[in-house]
Amino acid sequence: MKKLILLSMMTMMIVACSAPVDEKPLPTKPLQPPALVRPGFVRMSPDSQYYADINSVWLDTKKKHMIHFDAVINLTQGTYLYQDKTQFARSMRQAKIINCETMRLTHLNTDYYSEFWGVGERVSLPHQRKNTVNLRSGSSLNTLAQVLCTNLFKY
Repeated sequence: MKKLILLSMMTMMIVACSAPVDEKPLPTKPLQPPALVRPGFVRMSPDSQYYADINSVWLDTKKKHMIHFDAVINLTQGTYLYQDKTQFARSMRQAKIINCETMRLTHLNTDYYSEFWGVGERVSLPHQRKNTVNLRSGSSLNTLAQVLCTNLFKY
């Protein structure tokens, strides 16, 4: 009898853990991003709201082949991420590192901001992964990496 109860409890736990969870998408609000590029930012693609923040560029003092910078994306759909339900994210700022020796890009984290251009009140999502990719020849990020590495990295 005890084995039957134990077996049925284990079965219920397995079924409960394997049941699909309905993740509701976060509500959004349509936004009109700024038309003019703010000083200190370089548009990465002519048809997007993806920018490199030139004022955030810095060379790692211990690993001279690593260049840090932030990418900013002005959102076209505001996302409600804040405790105040009337406030929503208008932009996101992504911390990135370029390895000038391997031409690989590492994405460290993403923070959301209440104003365009990665300013205002910040909110971070709790679970973020570091992601490293090879830069594709001819891509806008590869071009940016070449410019930064040529000007900042000394072999």
